[in-house]
Amino acid sequence: MPEQITLNEHDTRTFDKAIREFTVGVGSIVVSRKIPQKEGEVEIESTTVNAGDSYDGEDTASLAIYSPDGARVGITYADEPQEAETASESASGVSVPKRSKK
Repeated sequence: MPEQITLNEHDTRTFDKAIREFTVGVGSIVVSRKIPQKEGEVEIESTTVNAGDSYDGEDTASLAIYSPDGARVGITYADEPQEAETASESASGVSVPKRSKK
């Protein structure tokens, strides 16, 4: 189950653990990722994530988030088990209840 955190206006958090996903419920965040370049240089890539949207962390460690106006954020870490889907859900995207035999 994702961890829920609340960020106040202008809060910043860094994560050493690998992140699978950030999900923003309220407000917005800016996610920053370090991208190694040649000769030891590092480029910073930043992405804004608004309420109702998610950011795929690609199981990456060392991500940082900043909230310009405060936010409620769900965090799923890479080491958390993924919820299993049934075959009918994964095939159609719709859950079909099983009928009992009489």
